Amino acid sequence: MAAGLLVTSAIVALIVVVAGRTTNAELAVAPPALLSLAMLTAAGGGLLMAGFALVFKKTRSIVLLMTFGLMPVMMADGVASWVNQSPAALLLPFVGPLGIAKGMIIDPGAWSWSMVAITTLASLGYFILGLVLFSHLRMVAMRRGTVGHY
Repeated sequence: MAAGLLVTSAIVALIVVVAGRTTNAELAVAPPALLSLAMLTAAGGGLLMAGFALVFKKTRSIVLLMTFGLMPVMMADGVASWVNQSPAALLLPFVGPLGIAKGMIIDPGAWSWSMVAITTLASLGYFILGLVLFSHLRMVAMRRGTVGHY
């Protein structure tokens, strides 16, 4: 997972640099850094779903529901205003990093370091929670003897 994330990030970074240089756009560092927090949250969610797959086997429908459920959050124009209206929205998965990143692009002065700190802690929390639950569910699957089916 880490290798795939690293390779994908490198490819996206290369595309962004080439696109920025050919269009003479100013490249900001903060929005991609915030998107990396969204990827960290996604990695935690992926670990959680992997743990569920070890124990329950049939998780494809849950993954599809989560994917389609998160699409409006990722594509909505209002995400940037959600984080400005309610600081608690920063704690929701993907809403904080994507909202602040969109807010930085739309209005560069509309964010604060405290918002970034809350979002960073929430993203790290989701990753750690996914890691801990994955290792617990892996142990449950090993006790049940369902790991050998993979």
